[in-house]
Amino acid sequence: MTVTLYKSPGERNILGRAKTVVKTLSAVEATDVLNIETPELLIDRDDSIIGFDYAHIAAFNRYYFLNSMEVVNGNQFKLYLESDPLESFSAGINSSKCIARRSSNHPNPEIEDPLVVFKNIPEYDTKKCATGFSPDGSGHCYVLTLGGK
Repeated sequence: MTVTLYKSPGERNILGRAKTVVKTLSAVEATDVLNIETPELLIDRDDSIIGFDYAHIAAFNRYYFLNSMEVVNGNQFKLYLESDPLESFSAGINSSKCIARRSSNHPNPEIEDPLVVFKNIPEYDTKKCATGFSPDGSGHCYVLTLGGK
């Protein structure tokens, strides 16, 4: 099994993570039953991988957060990984067509979102009627107002 390790600073919940400093490991063993969501891997001890925090397993075509590692038997590292679904499935996410409930940079005033405040700017439209507002000659004036979304 081939595992590629990266340094990927930043928050976990982003799409399109920046990844730097690549190290590829080819002599990787699985521990017990391999869970695709949270795999635990054994590798030969290599102190140069300390500081890496992100991984890709080619066999699963998935990206993982490297949560922790521990020394086993003095000559191996045990890596504890956790799946990163946003990066693993980013191609499908980016190509999907959908209506988003909220957008952080392009809010839609037609979709109710309690986190976005729109200014209520009244619009006035004045029309003059040829016959006026008191067709019966009483002199009373009527004003029509409309309100809504």
